[in-house]
Amino acid sequence: MKHPIWAVVPYKGKVNPKQRLAEQLTPSERADLVHAMLNDVLTTLVASAVFDDILLVSRASDAETIADEYGISFYKDRSTNLPDALIDSSNWLANVHKVRTVFIIPADVPLITAEDLKQAVDQHVEVTVIPDQHQIGTNGLICTPPNAFKYVFDGKSYRPHLRAARAIGLITSELSLSSFSLDIDTYKDVFEILNSTQSTLTKSFLQKITSIRKHA
Repeated sequence: MKHPIWAVVPYKGKVNPKQRLAEQLTPSERADLVHAMLNDVLTTLVASAVFDDILLVSRASDAETIADEYGISFYKDRSTNLPDALIDSSNWLANVHKVRTVFIIPADVPLITAEDLKQAVDQHVEVTVIPDQHQIGTNGLICTPPNAFKYVFDGKSYRPHLRAARAIGLITSELSLSSFSLDIDTYKDVFEILNSTQSTLTKSFLQKITSIRKHA
């Protein structure tokens, strides 16, 4: 990239997370799960050396401490929904830090790799949209400039993001990356993590609680 690029990671926190897993995991297990996923994502982002900086966007009580632990930047979210949080933080980056490119990465994609991050950044021009495994949601979004179009992030945003960017004449790229394909929302996703070949904190945590239940 010819100009600075920041990773932006929105984090909802541990209060009532992952409601679609409520029948299978207790509230404390779901809280530990989102924390493990966030740690996997941040560990990979920091180790990748792809970014000029990483911004954790959150209103969660533990978020600033987590950002300090990883030596990354923190933006306190004061909005009521994810798109607005990303719009506000991207505006802050553009206005305060003069950032020209943001790479939005969810906190629940624990399998991302440095190689895929580098591939995404190297091929990026103006807008790059990385879909989930069903090509319905957005599991990665690179924008130059930030907030060039309205973000959606409602679980069905892959095609809407592409249409919005193309409607205003931006150069778009659709990029399917295997390490970005899985975000954990359902019990089926849990088993995909358990069956993955990667060693992650998320997988270790899920192996631990499934083992406890087998022997309960």
